[in-house]
Amino acid sequence: MKTIRLLKFFVLFSLLYFLGPGLAAAASLYSSPAVGNISLGQTITIGIYVSSPHQAMNAISGSLNFPADKLEVLSVSKSGSIVNLWVQEPSFSNSSGMLNFEGIVLNPGFTGSGGKVISIQFRAKNIGTSLISFSSASILANDGNGTNILSGLTGSSLSVQQQGNTVPGTDPIGVDPLTPQSPIIISQTHPDQEKWYSLSDVNFSWQSEPGVTGVRTLFDKLARSQPTIINDSLTSVKSVKGITDGIWFFHLQLKNKYGWGGASHFRVQIDKTEPEPFSINFLGDKNSVKSQPKIKFETEDKLSGIDYYLVKINDPVAVKVYPEEVGGREYSLSVNEPGRGLVIIEAYDKAGNSRIETEDFFVESLEPPVFEEYPKELTAGKILVVKGKSYPDSEVIFKVLKDDKEMPVRSIHAGPDGSFVFVYEDKVAAGVYKVSARTVADDSGQSFFNEPILIPVSQGFLQLSGFTFLSAIGFMALVVAISFLVFHIWQHIKRRSYLTKEISEAKTVLLEEFKKLKREAQKQVDLLENLRQWRELSFEEAALLEDLGKEIETLSSAENLIKKEIEDINQV
Repeated sequence: MKTIRLLKFFVLFSLLYFLGPGLAAAASLYSSPAVGNISLGQTITIGIYVSSPHQAMNAISGSLNFPADKLEVLSVSKSGSIVNLWVQEPSFSNSSGMLNFEGIVLNPGFTGSGGKVISIQFRAKNIGTSLISFSSASILANDGNGTNILSGLTGSSLSVQQQGNTVPGTDPIGVDPLTPQSPIIISQTHPDQEKWYSLSDVNFSWQSEPGVTGVRTLFDKLARSQPTIINDSLTSVKSVKGITDGIWFFHLQLKNKYGWGGASHFRVQIDKTEPEPFSINFLGDKNSVKSQPKIKFETEDKLSGIDYYLVKINDPVAVKVYPEEVGGREYSLSVNEPGRGLVIIEAYDKAGNSRIETEDFFVESLEPPVFEEYPKELTAGKILVVKGKSYPDSEVIFKVLKDDKEMPVRSIHAGPDGSFVFVYEDKVAAGVYKVSARTVADDSGQSFFNEPILIPVSQGFLQLSGFTFLSAIGFMALVVAISFLVFHIWQHIKRRSYLTKEISEAKTVLLEEFKKLKREAQKQVDLLENLRQWRELSFEEAALLEDLGKEIETLSSAENLIKKEIEDINQV
C-alpha cells in the first residue's frame, strides 16, 4: 500500500517538474453553499470548489470534518470535476465524521474561480447547527516547484430543523458563479441561531474574499429579505444596538466586478423579559404540614419559554427541576426538619432571565423520645445506659455533652414496640453529662430534641451521696501524723546533723503530697459547683461542699506549718 502511495506521489511530482513555471499567487478552497438550512431527514448537496484566479494550479488535497451525530454522507460525486488524476480517491467515514480527497489537474492546470473538485450529498440525522470545515488542505501551483499557494479555507454551516421550522441560510440559486460566494455570518455575541439571548446589542462578522467591491446589509423581522442598505466602506463587521424583544434577521450580500452574489441570512432571538409571576401552593394548611410537604407551582414565558426552576428549602443548595416535572403535577419538598421553613423557587426562561417567588411553611414535630430509666449519678469508669420509648421502628439520635462540650452523635433504632436501650460506647469520666435525643421516622418526619437529662460523674473514691469525702477528723489525724513525723525527723537530725540531703528530700515529698490532696479536694468542689448550675444540691451534697471548703483551708494551714518546721530544722 505504501509503495503504491509513493508511486502516486512520484507521478505527481514528475508531472509538476515538466509544468511551466509561474508566479505564486493566492488560491482558496471552499464549500458551497456556505450557509444552508434543511429539515430533519432531508438531503443537501455541498460542493467543494477551488478559486485560483491569478495562478495556474495543478494539485489539490483536503480533509473535511462534519458532525457525525447530525450529518451522514450518502455519496460523493466526481462528475464535472477539474481533477484529471486522483492520487487518493474521495473517501469518507460516517462514524468518525471525516472525508478525504487528493488529485491532480494536468497541464496547463486550472486558473479561475468556481472550479469544482467534488460534490457531497449529506442527509440530516439530528436537529441543530452542523459545521462542515477543513481540517487540512493544500493547493499546489503549476510552477515546476509544487509551491503551496493556498491562502484561505471556507466551510459551510447547516441548520437542521424539524419540518416547517427551518432557519435562514443562503440564496444560492440563480446566482452567477463568478460573483462572490454567499458569506458565512458569525456572531460573537449571539453565536447560536436556535438559542434565545437577553443581550440586546448584537455583533456580526464575516470574511470577504478577494475582489469584493461592495457590501449591503439589512436588519429586520423577515426571514428572506434582500439586503438594501449599501455600506459606505468594505467592512466585514456590523453592530446593531438596543434590539427589542422578538425574532430578528440580519441579511448580507457581497459584490465584485461581476455583480452581487447570493444573500446570507442570520437569525437572532432576543428575550429580555423575565417569566410571568406565579404562586407556590401547598396542598393543605401550609402552617401545619407533615414531613415531605407537597406543593404545586408553574409559570410561563411568552417568548423563549421556561427552561428550568431552581428550588431551595432552608438550604443554599438548590435542586434543578424541569417544567415537565411540575406541569400540573404535585412536587414533594425534601424536608423533614420540624419547625418553620422557607421555600424559594426561581424560574428561568431560555434566555437566562429569571423570576423568584417564595412561600413560608411550618412542619409539625413528632413527639420526642421519652427517657424512662437512667442513672441519677455515676462514678468515673462506669457505663452510661439510658432506656426509653419512641415511635415503633424509628431512629433515635442521641446528643451527649460533657461539661458543655458536644461528643460524637450516636443513633440507635427502636424496636417494633418503640422501646430502645442506649449504651454510651465510652466509659464516663468525671464531670457532668447532658443527654438528649430526637426521633426520626422516614414516613412521618422528625421531632425536636427532648429536654436533656443531667448525670453527674464523680471520681472513683468520692460519691456525692452515700459516701463522704475524708472527714475533717480524718484530715486532722493526717496533719497530726505528719507533724509527729516532722518532729521525729527533727529530733533525729539533732542527733545526726549530717543528714541534710535527707531533709531536703523529705520536704519535697511531703509538700508534693499536700498539693495532690488539695487538687483532689478542689476537683470535687468544682464538680459540685458545676452541678449546682443545673439543679439544686441535695442536703448531703451541700454539707459535703461546705466540709470540702473547710478541709482545703485545713490542708493549707498544715502545709504552711510543715514548711515552717522544716525551715527550723535546716537552721539547726
